[in-house]
Order: sequence, then structure tokens, then C-alpha cells
Amino acid sequence: MDTKLIVQRFLLTSSLILAGGLTGCAPNGPQNIPPKPTNTGCSNLVWDNLTGTWQCQTPGGHMGAYYYGGHWFTSASSLNQDKGYSAFRSSSSFRSNGFGRAVVDSAGHGGFGE
Repeated sequence: MDTKLIVQRFLLTSSLILAGGLTGCAPNGPQNIPPKPTNTGCSNLVWDNLTGTWQCQTPGGHMGAYYYGGHWFTSASSLNQDKGYSAFRSSSSFRSNGFGRAVVDSAGHGGFGE
């Protein structure tokens, strides 16, 4: 099979899996994603289902950082040290909304956040 065709199929499949995970269409995906925050200084926020937060994907100052409670956290470790986030992560709504686990499509393929 042609290498270019393999790459195109891979990119298409990856895009479809990512889109399904971000829209919450996966069977074990999140139920109640909070609205995407505005005025964060990041133009490309994506939902991270494992942490239940928005994560910046814009190259620059906040790249890879987690946004929670109006604040940026540069790592999952610093996010977990925040008392407000720790309370949220320990709450029943965190798990009941489907947060804290990888998004998997109906064929068992992992999506965003895995």
C-alpha cells in the first residue's frame, strides 16, 4: 500500500476519533462538559476528560496547561495540589459526569485524553 495513502487514512481515522471524543459521543464519554471558558489567553482550548478540565493547545505561554477555576496549572501535579480542584475530583459529580477516564469509541479505540 502506498505510504501517502496510509498516512492519509491514519490522519482521517485520528481526526474522527478525536472529534467523537471531544463531542462526548463515545459511550463512556463525559456527560456534562462545562462551557469553554473565554478570555483565557489561549485561543485553542480542548477538553481533557481525564482531569475534567480544559487544556491549552496553543503554542506559547500556556501550551499544555490545564485551566480550572479561573486559573492556569502548568502540570497535572500542580492541578492536583489545588484544594478546589481536589474537592471537585473527589466529588460524586466528577465520576458521575464521566470525568477521570479515557474516552473510548464503540470499537474500543482510544480518543482524546487517553
